[in-house]
Amino acid sequence: MPLEGVVIARSINAGELIPASAVGGVTNLVATTLVVPIDGDLSKVIRAGSLVDLWAVHELDSGVFAPPVAITSGVIVVRLIASDSLVSGSTETGVELLVPKNRVARVLAAAANGDVLSVLPANIP
Repeated sequence: MPLEGVVIARSINAGELIPASAVGGVTNLVATTLVVPIDGDLSKVIRAGSLVDLWAVHELDSGVFAPPVAITSGVIVVRLIASDSLVSGSTETGVELLVPKNRVARVLAAAANGDVLSVLPANIP
């Protein structure tokens, strides 16, 4: 394996041998990381390396919401981010996700439009 010019393209569990299918070239990157603000609590099963679906709900009027829409599915959680707000005394949650580049615009649009974003586990045995 070359020492440079390769990246790990999916999460790898501790102790797992690195399969060739998990290694990609730097020029073939098809995903990027985004930090997404999350409203509400996350499931206890969600952690770094988890596969999740990102859902959005758009507020039509005050307290009236459109049906939820899955805006990307089967993305990898890179890390969980929690920050305490000194002003409001609340805790804000963010999730850094590895998002396919062809879904980035949709995720950014949902966040910019103030949609309520939720992360749900993609697969629970």
